[in-house]
Amino acid sequence: MKKPLISWLWLAICALVMTPASAAPTLPLKPRPAPFLETWALLGTFAVNDRDTEDASLAIAKTAPAIGTRTGGKMWEYFDDRLFIRNRDDYQDLFSYYSVKKSGATEDKTAFVHTYVFSPSARAAVLYVGSHGGFRAWVNGVPVGSFAGKRLALRDESACSLALRAGWNRVLLQLTSSLGAWGFYARLGDRAKNALPGVIPSVGGGAGPLLVATAGLPGGYQGQSYVAVDVAEADNVNNAHASPFRLQAQGGTPPYTWTVGAGPLPTGLTLRPDGVLEGDLERTGQTTLVVRVTDRAHRSAMRTLTLTVTEVPADAFALSRLVADVNPDRGELKAEAVLPVLKSAGFRCCYVSAVHDAAPDWPAPGFPRLPDYITPFSQAARKSGLRFGVYVSLYNTDLTRPAGYGANEWRMALIRDIVRRWNPDLYWFDEIRRASKNDWRTGLTANREWDALHSYIRACNPNAVILMNDGTQARDGRGDIDLLEMEGTRGGYWGHWPVLFPAAPRLPVESWRYVGEGGAVDWAEWMKVCLSLIGEGRIADLPWEPEGRVVGSAALFGKAAAWMSPPGLPSKAPALVDTVPVPTPAGPWGYAVRSRADGSLYLYLLSNPRGKTGLPAAKTLIVNIPKTDVASARVLNDGRSVPFTQTGDTVRLDLRGVPADPVATIIQLRLSSHPGSASHPSKQP
Repeated sequence: MKKPLISWLWLAICALVMTPASAAPTLPLKPRPAPFLETWALLGTFAVNDRDTEDASLAIAKTAPAIGTRTGGKMWEYFDDRLFIRNRDDYQDLFSYYSVKKSGATEDKTAFVHTYVFSPSARAAVLYVGSHGGFRAWVNGVPVGSFAGKRLALRDESACSLALRAGWNRVLLQLTSSLGAWGFYARLGDRAKNALPGVIPSVGGGAGPLLVATAGLPGGYQGQSYVAVDVAEADNVNNAHASPFRLQAQGGTPPYTWTVGAGPLPTGLTLRPDGVLEGDLERTGQTTLVVRVTDRAHRSAMRTLTLTVTEVPADAFALSRLVADVNPDRGELKAEAVLPVLKSAGFRCCYVSAVHDAAPDWPAPGFPRLPDYITPFSQAARKSGLRFGVYVSLYNTDLTRPAGYGANEWRMALIRDIVRRWNPDLYWFDEIRRASKNDWRTGLTANREWDALHSYIRACNPNAVILMNDGTQARDGRGDIDLLEMEGTRGGYWGHWPVLFPAAPRLPVESWRYVGEGGAVDWAEWMKVCLSLIGEGRIADLPWEPEGRVVGSAALFGKAAAWMSPPGLPSKAPALVDTVPVPTPAGPWGYAVRSRADGSLYLYLLSNPRGKTGLPAAKTLIVNIPKTDVASARVLNDGRSVPFTQTGDTVRLDLRGVPADPVATIIQLRLSSHPGSASHPSKQP
């Protein structure tokens, strides 16, 4: 039957109305970088250049390993170094696993790592491998690549072209120790290092019933993203990168979908359907959760896992607020002369020069005749209650390394000897991008094995704090502390002030600076710089060298100590140490910080070029303190009580008769209730 003409017209009009005049083009999704393979079955160790090892490698390449089974007389172990090292990277540290965790030998050893990879279709792929020494790679029993020799272990050094088949594939690596280190990077991607859609890694593979293969979760840290790190210039080998943590399943029929079966995730964390745990962790504590995986056939499996979130070890260092760079010249500065002064001046952490321009200042490997002044100083510092650290500058290693060592081999030997002798609480790495003294002029940058160095340090001391000096901009993202350096007198006391860096905005900022090189140092101005840095949430690190060439003579610190801890009066140290900035009541008069110990509020009334005006001329100070009553107020400088009134959140302090201090007038407000650490030490005001 024919439709009336009006019906055809109506359909045509509707089509015109519903069709956009110019449809917006669909933008292609940006490819994701290929994630690194982080969880493996590990088999080892075997002797290098041994016939039995070669026979074992041929047999291993043909097997389908499973955790807990044996091959070549060894048992396959579940291996993910993120479970025992807090380093956030894509590097898998075999050296620390075998030498630190297992107390075994690592020289002239080889080991095998294996994982399964599911691909929804047959496709071409590339296996990218970085290793210290030789490696061999097999996929489905077929050799796909190798390297024989010694080199720095860097991401994506070798590209091994291969063909994945549809379904499950076996990926096997043999890795040999070299250059005093042993570890690797590995990931599967396309020729542009992009992720392969639909590819799923599994340490257990496809055999058997559906199970959750993940055996444990790495610990997390308050105020940080969980496991993953991705900073600007991530392709630069000096910069940090860590792939997100992804849960793994085995058996069943891929693809898999993940959900939370029971128990809440830690605050700030989410579980994606592909099994990736991501987010910024907000609170400390231990969470027990049940994760559920469902396969394509709608079968499910669950597993109970525990995730522990703790404070970042750097927080203890950040809350020290005052850090002393003590640079004794091979024993000229005695511990008994400096440590009591540092304690009286409020310092809680000090570090000494261990390696400068790659020249060691102790009887290091290859330098047995050098004196050891660091050991007695470190012992005395810790006995006095100070955290102890070392300054390490590793450039120029080719000029100073002893015979018999390669440059990188000696760098690793130096760090291992430092850990063995002192196991420092702090490592201050200088010149991290320089290979030699001329690098600033030539523009060259040095490729260091920072992941391997840091991984070993943190395997030996999980609470060790690492600072990386990248000049005036924190670009690398590797350290626990952001750092702003000012060497020399540029800008005087107040120039070149620390700023926040987008690379790692949640990290505390340490300001290392000289302020008075070549002349007398104004101790009061120096102390005011320290208080201003602390008031803005930074860490004050102003060097002390024994000859007075730069800031930090004994007389200077003596005056600072006398001001901080005058006889018969309250110490001002609690107003600096273990405090966090409180931006709400801050005003033009100075800064406000809160003690994490007892909740007291400390007001720094000082003047500086940062816009602070100090003690009000009207002798009345008004601050707002939400939801908390003030119990008492006093001036720490002379101990006098301060009259005050409070109406709601507004507190009015009567400062008549309070003299202006040449550094700062510090007022302590004791609160009727302890508000706790409302501000995290990593966050800046």
